[in-house]
Amino acid sequence: LGLTLDMAEYLNKESLMLTGRTKPNTTVKLFFSGSFIQDSKSDTNGKWKMKLKNFEFTDNNLIITTEIEGQKIKLKTKIFEKIIDPNFVFEKEVTVKNGNSLWRIARKTLGGGVYYSEIYKNNMKEIENPDLIFPGQVFNIPNLKNN
Repeated sequence: LGLTLDMAEYLNKESLMLTGRTKPNTTVKLFFSGSFIQDSKSDTNGKWKMKLKNFEFTDNNLIITTEIEGQKIKLKTKIFEKIIDPNFVFEKEVTVKNGNSLWRIARKTLGGGVYYSEIYKNNMKEIENPDLIFPGQVFNIPNLKNN
């Protein structure tokens, strides 16, 4: 068992939602640039989430930690180095193939797996569960607008 950050979603101005998975009923702690922000306890399925209010995009390093069976686990990333432009347009489509996941599609088409939430949000009519996509499905892939 480990620790994952499944989605980092900028909900609106100064509001961020983080979701992930770990062992059920485990405390997960969030740090930005070394400072403790808050913690969350995973549910009976191992899913955890944190909603941050008054959040600003800066050059923060995100660190999420937990402890499982006496072993400390740390997930460190710099996913907030670039500000995500919320003005997207649909420019291309992708047909799902065997072995694809939204994370892999986002990594290939948008430059980072963490952007899978943008693909999911823009294709919610076709995707009931972002963890279950099927070969043959066609998704609109958003691209940043050229200003």
